[in-house]
Amino acid sequence: MRVLLVEDDFIVRQGIVYSIDWESHGLQICGEAMNGEQGYEMIERLKPDIVITDIRMPIMDGLKLAEKIKETYPDIEIIILSGYDDFAYAKTAIHIGVHEYLLKPIDADEFLGCVCKLKEEIKKKRMVSQIYEERNKFIQENKIDIRENLLNKIIKPSVINNEDQIKNHLTTMGIVFAKPVYQVLLLTIEDFLFLTKGYSEEKKNNILEEIRKIIDGTLGKRIHIESFLISPGQFVIIMNSEGVSKLYIEDGCQKIILKILEKGFQSVFSGGTEKNSLLEVYLSYQEAVSALHQHVCQKGHNVIYFDKDMKEKEGVFLEIEEQENQLFEYMQKYDEIGMIRGLELIFQKAISEKRDYKSIQATCMKLVVLLVSQLEEMVILKEDVIFLSVEIEQKIQQTHSLIHLEKNMKEFIYSISEILKSTKNDKYNAIVSEAMRYVEEHYAEEISVKNVASGFFVTPNYFSQVFKAQTGMNFTDFLNEYRIKQSKHFLKNNSLKIYQIAELAGYQNYKYFNKVFKKYTGMSPKEYQSTWKKR
Repeated sequence: MRVLLVEDDFIVRQGIVYSIDWESHGLQICGEAMNGEQGYEMIERLKPDIVITDIRMPIMDGLKLAEKIKETYPDIEIIILSGYDDFAYAKTAIHIGVHEYLLKPIDADEFLGCVCKLKEEIKKKRMVSQIYEERNKFIQENKIDIRENLLNKIIKPSVINNEDQIKNHLTTMGIVFAKPVYQVLLLTIEDFLFLTKGYSEEKKNNILEEIRKIIDGTLGKRIHIESFLISPGQFVIIMNSEGVSKLYIEDGCQKIILKILEKGFQSVFSGGTEKNSLLEVYLSYQEAVSALHQHVCQKGHNVIYFDKDMKEKEGVFLEIEEQENQLFEYMQKYDEIGMIRGLELIFQKAISEKRDYKSIQATCMKLVVLLVSQLEEMVILKEDVIFLSVEIEQKIQQTHSLIHLEKNMKEFIYSISEILKSTKNDKYNAIVSEAMRYVEEHYAEEISVKNVASGFFVTPNYFSQVFKAQTGMNFTDFLNEYRIKQSKHFLKNNSLKIYQIAELAGYQNYKYFNKVFKKYTGMSPKEYQSTWKKR
């Protein structure tokens, strides 16, 4: 890393240059200047990483030089050397953006340590900058896929309950929902896969892209819409509008249906109700799916809206909350056999209640959404989860028999199990690992299950269940064990009082600390300290 030295005192300058083995520390003095003006000229030519400058020099002083550097080359870091312990100088230097303000005379080791520390900080900063550049490059190169993944997440229940956070992700992709009203339409091209069975993938994709352009060009004239393909032959349309009549929307849908018919395909629109929050869009999508299930019961209607008074059983979810909870528990325990058994019980319940196929299919779609949402919280490789979600949803929509539906769902469970096994090598899932790291870094502060869980946007109950399932112990026990472990190290220091050690370990109540310490060690802190002294 290149270092430029600006110092008017020749002896001081030579002392800095020759008293330190710069190269052995990965540093190089690339130039020397005797005043700020000469130094700035050299900066323009040599482009150093670090500038070390005296504060009082003729022609241009160090503060003026630092100011000019930060205006033109903000990434260059500056260390100021001064023989004056003047707060005004230091305050000005900080305001300019100087990294260090050191007073002469300076110990060589201390000075070298300061420069080396700055070198490492520059490296880290550049590494972060490179990561952001690569991330932005990746986003640009994969903009279409990332956009569709983001929109897919909006139509699924999410543990993220911060609307601004979701909007920020969307804005990154150029999607801005400005109105407070959201509504989902679902366009389904009937028997698309069957009718295009002999087509190449390129030809299928071209047909679907043409249909997407028809959607955007028809409905998008007066309404802000975001349309995307959720499965072969099925588009989701998120409408973000206010004050647009239902008649206009239906007229647009009919025009789209006719244009698709000209291409040789029958199609149907189903719609959810309006929602006032981006966090509720998934509900409008689910309503649109439910309305689609009514299509077979409403012959002649090709634009169907969800109605809360719909009484037909077809497509209505099974009541399987108890079985869902069991599945989640098996998931948290990485119990593949238990998950398969839980799935079989769901299908047995459906058969015993003589439910229609659409009801079971809809229930499987809902179950996939819930399981994937749970899985996303348990694993680190989110891309695997997204791919798995898209794959199983396509299979469910393309399956037309109960035997194959159950077979596909079991394969889905096996795939979930494989992902969990691959992350089990990391010992704990992302939430548990982060919670443990948080305790290690903040154990001396006030910590509760509630505030740790809120950091992951999950409920305290859910967090406690996951932590217990993954570690075999309650979070409070883990926290206490870690604090007691740290307090043992402090007790070896004879200069510290017991109440001081209690505070250092995160216990504000001295008596409570004694009680907890005795519970986990079998002796009081004083007894432990005495035992240690005798060793």
